[in-house]
Order: sequence, then structure tokens, then C-alpha cells
Amino acid sequence: MTARTLMLFSHICNPNHMTGAEKLLHFMLRELVPYHRTLLVVPNEGMLAARARSLGVEVIVHPYPLLWEMWNPGPSFVEQLQHFRQPQQLSALMNLIHMHRPDIVGVNTCVNPLPAMAASQLGIPVMWTITEMMQDGPYSPHATQLIASCARWIVGISETALAPFRRDGFAAQTMLLPPSWHPDQLRPDTWPTQRHKMRLTYGIGRQELCAGYVVSDIALHKGFDHFVEMAVRLCHTHPHIQYMIVGNPTEQAYYDHAVAYIHSSGFASRFKMIPFHTSIEAIYPALDLLVVPSMVPEGFGMTAMEGMIFGKPVIAYRSGGLEEMLTNVGKSQWLVPRGDIDSLTALAAELLRDRRACLAMGEEVQRAIQEVYGIETYRRRLKQLLSAIEPSAAALVQHHAHVRAVFSDGMLVKGVHTPAVFLLQGGSKRPLASEGAFHGHGFSWRDVQILDETLLQAWPTGMPIY
Repeated sequence: MTARTLMLFSHICNPNHMTGAEKLLHFMLRELVPYHRTLLVVPNEGMLAARARSLGVEVIVHPYPLLWEMWNPGPSFVEQLQHFRQPQQLSALMNLIHMHRPDIVGVNTCVNPLPAMAASQLGIPVMWTITEMMQDGPYSPHATQLIASCARWIVGISETALAPFRRDGFAAQTMLLPPSWHPDQLRPDTWPTQRHKMRLTYGIGRQELCAGYVVSDIALHKGFDHFVEMAVRLCHTHPHIQYMIVGNPTEQAYYDHAVAYIHSSGFASRFKMIPFHTSIEAIYPALDLLVVPSMVPEGFGMTAMEGMIFGKPVIAYRSGGLEEMLTNVGKSQWLVPRGDIDSLTALAAELLRDRRACLAMGEEVQRAIQEVYGIETYRRRLKQLLSAIEPSAAALVQHHAHVRAVFSDGMLVKGVHTPAVFLLQGGSKRPLASEGAFHGHGFSWRDVQILDETLLQAWPTGMPIY
């Protein structure tokens, strides 16, 4: 495998936790680092940046806007898109890419179009990872068309995430790369101790069962109120069940209303409210059942996968990738129609009838998730993706060699839309560090040749000239 330079752009970089999309990107970085030079670009400092550095990844902080309407385009989408296409919007990112000259640019999530647009204008192959289920509507084809026009490869974490692109005629560009995990990172040898510690801390008895709800951000679309309603109903008939809620409220009024309902029910002592943990091995071992009542179609359902990795039965609403994943591991019977609290309650009661049966079901699904989504499966798919990318990367290298042969050392060049001025020297382009350096070396603007932005990519970036 030829070593390449990959420049990956994260849509966000949260300070205190990582979203599912950030976790997926971090996971890919860890797999790429041994074989390729890998750069991570983030809009600000945060947990993802820190963890990437610990892997040896070069991290670049460079702010860029997101286009949130990509997920569910409305009437103003085309106008917003035209604004994003303006050279002044793309100039700073194109300049950044010029400096690092990657062979491949990767972006994550559908709402992160600017880096992909900049890279495609520079002629650099783009792989665009779709981690969510884009909404269907009259303006949706504008979003899928944009992604397909910028990306050589549209990488989906599920068939559900890829469905809009296949529907709109871009199936040939799609590739499937579902999430996975590194077993050693979850420290399975500590799980019994973690279970005992967490349950002791929150007063959950050895013979009691615990149903859990785990999210990083508690919000309406994650169905928190549905879990609460299910749990309160079960409290009336199942005194041996406790309930653990893990997450940080992001919609305070919604959260407060649900918590008030818990207190008014008379069963508040059976609800354990815990802030979100970044160390998931401290949470899942304490549970006997995980409930994922997502109210929107999920691109995949990382929480559900995590529950099964830890050997927990998982019940969920039929919400996009959640349905796909549970069906793939042979557990479609653990799905209920979205929003059907009656069926959710009945299914939870059925699975929590007996602790031994619950444990056996968890062990069974743990084996199934390993078989379908384990690390070896991920590595095989990633290798297929990189093999598909390689011909484009090799062709670009060859094209750049032809371009360099046309231009002479000593020329001053800059791009049409980007600000940096370079001196071609020794097979590289050396950036002038400042206007003072430009004039200090006796250069004149009359000597600067304006090149198409794609041509500047032909030279590796050399040492700055001060």
C-alpha cells in the first residue's frame, strides 16, 4: 500500500465530549495513522483534537462555517449554497490545502460542505463520509447533487445513510463503511468491577435489574420523555427494576418537564440521573437493558452498538439505521414502531422478566455484533475503500509531475483566488512569509504569475521565505 497524505476535516470539535460522528472520525484516524500521513483539521480546540494528537496526528485548527440546512434543505437552500460557492468563502480553505498539499481530502457529516468544495476546486479527490440520515423533501436533491459533485466517493456508515444518494442516481459513487471498535480500548477485564462500583454508588441491588438510557445530549429527538414514560409505567408493575439516565441536558425546559413528571410519579427514588461519561466502560456494565427511543431516523445508532458490545440487550424504535443494525445482528424482534410507547413498555417488561435470561440474550447479541461489525470487518472494508482511492491518488501524482516539468525554478506564482505568493525552487513552492519578506528579497508584483488554483497543487510546499 502506497503511503499517502490524507487531510480530514471534522465538522465540530466539542470541548468535553465527542459526538458519534467525532468518535467515528477518531476511530478512522487510529486505523489510518500506521500507514499514511494523516492530518486532522478542526474548527476549534476540543476533545477530538486532543485525542488525535495522542495518536500522533498533526492537528490544524482552522475555523470554517457549516451549512446545517444540508441535512434538511428548504426553500432558501439554493441561495445559501450560492453564498458558500463564492471565492471569498473558499479562499482561506484553498490556501490551507495548498500549504499541506494532501493527496486525498476527507470530510465528515453532510453539513460540512466547505472543505469538500475547496478541495474539489483544487482538483483533489474527496471522500465524503455521511453519518446521518438526510431528510427527504422537495429540495433534498440539491444537497445530494452538491455532495456527489464534490466527492469522488460517498462513504456511508449504513445503507440507510446512503439511501438518498442511491435514490438520486449516485449509487456508483457510494461505499459502505459501518462503525466498529477496538476491544482493548474498552478494558473488558474491568467490567465486573465497574458494574459493582456503579451499582453500589447508585444503590442498585444485586438482584435488581437496571434499564438504561444513554446519550451525550438529552434532547427531544432522542426520545427522553418516551423513556421516562415507559419507565414510570413499569414502576407500577415491576418493583425490581431501576432506571439509569446518562446524559447532559441541552434543551433545559424539555428536560425539566420530564424530570418533574418523574418526581410527580412517586417513583423518583428508582431513577438515577448521571452526567454523561466519556469513559463508556464505566456506564454500560451497570445496565441489564439499553433503551434507544430515537424519534428521528438515525444514520446508524452508535449507542445501540455500544450497548451490544457490552453484552446488553437493546430495544429501540424503528428509526433508520437503528432498524438496519438490529436486523443485521438478527434482533429485529427488539424493534417497535417509532413513538409506540405501549409496545416499547411491553417489550422492556418481556426482556426484563428474568435476570439470567437477560444475561443470556446479552451474551448472544455480543457475539452477533462482533461477527457483523467487529474490527476485522471494518479493516477489510477500509482496505477496499483505500484500494478504490489509490488509482485517483496515483493519477494525481503523475499529473502533478507533468505540470512541474512545464514551469521553471525562480518563478513567482500565486493562485487566482488565494493570497499566498510562492517562489518555485528546487521542485517545491516556497511561500513568502509576509509582504515585508516579499519586498525585502527584491521581488515585484509585476513578476508574479497568476495560476489556476489546481496548478499550484503540483508542487510540494517548501520552507517559508522570511
